[in-house]
Amino acid sequence: MVFNILVLSVGAIAVACLPTGDAQAPVCSSGATMVPHPTICQRFTNCSIPPSVRLSPFLQVQEDECLYPQLFDVHKLACANFKEAECGPNRVASKDPCAYVKNLCGSSHCEPCSSRLPSCVGLSDGNHAHPSRQWSPYYIVCDTERTINITRCPTHAPTGTSGIFSPTTDSCVSVWEVPQEQGGLQPSCQGKVPGLYRVTDKPDVYYSCPGPQVFYCGQNLQFNETTKRCQAP
Repeated sequence: MVFNILVLSVGAIAVACLPTGDAQAPVCSSGATMVPHPTICQRFTNCSIPPSVRLSPFLQVQEDECLYPQLFDVHKLACANFKEAECGPNRVASKDPCAYVKNLCGSSHCEPCSSRLPSCVGLSDGNHAHPSRQWSPYYIVCDTERTINITRCPTHAPTGTSGIFSPTTDSCVSVWEVPQEQGGLQPSCQGKVPGLYRVTDKPDVYYSCPGPQVFYCGQNLQFNETTKRCQAP
């Protein structure tokens, strides 16, 4: 029979030999109730879980995992805010939401985790385009390389149309600021002399050439191409 040597430090060192594949048993037999995973900061052993129970096909028996992006604090022995939790030595603090196995799907028919929960690893704090939904209303919010939120643009106030997230500006824009090759209605300055022009299908939207740079009249006004001003219709 093959044996593993398991060494954990939680107040005191518990050393035990056990058959391979049963790595959780000595943790709970040492008298502990909540024990940090030795190498993965978001995971822990919960000895109150019956030894026959596996919470996820990706976890060991009696093993549990914090909700993303929380981490398991080695001093509080509880899940805590990732900015405050103490992982201790040799425990890796995962940043990618798909490194949390509770976010994975055990079915072949579900949307892949990386599509449902995009990673912010390598991205700056703030708003970024949803990598699998470019030029759509959806975008992700990053904080310290964690995906804090997946949300969508509000209605574009000046036009009352759906907002679209632009990966060019990392902000919500109207469909008239989305390139035509991306399904938008961005006007073209091709063949036009420098100046201001009204878009053909939306009289309160106008643009400047060269560019184009798009502007909005708002407040029930329309752009007059003769006066080059927004005014009442």
